[in-house]
Amino acid sequence: MLSEAVIAIVIASSASCRGHGYLCLADLWLEVAEMSKVPAGTWVEIEKILLTPEQRAPQVPEDTRATPYIMKVAGFLAADSDPGSEVEITTLSGRKVSGTLKVVRPHYEHSFGETVEELLHIGLGGEL
Repeated sequence: MLSEAVIAIVIASSASCRGHGYLCLADLWLEVAEMSKVPAGTWVEIEKILLTPEQRAPQVPEDTRATPYIMKVAGFLAADSDPGSEVEITTLSGRKVSGTLKVVRPHYEHSFGETVEELLHIGLGGEL
């Protein structure tokens, strides 16, 4: 279970994200920190270490070699589970995968940046 210090940090950083019209990562961790059990069937993300730093190839750059090679997979939780516990999920393709429960209801936060006004009129032939 997450320590009180981690929960306090998450709450503090979460407060800085509110009111911006998007959900920040701190909000997701706050959700996980407040849950005692995540119900079966919930969309989650798991992590699994595929290679420890000692198992990395010698030709890999040193800074890369110092970190574990981690797989992240999203799917539906097979059974009620505690955050941070070893779980099994079923992916959209039907694969059964096990790993550590990390994120509840994961989502993408990336964008393609600000709109470039000059590009909006390309291909319209001056119709506007």
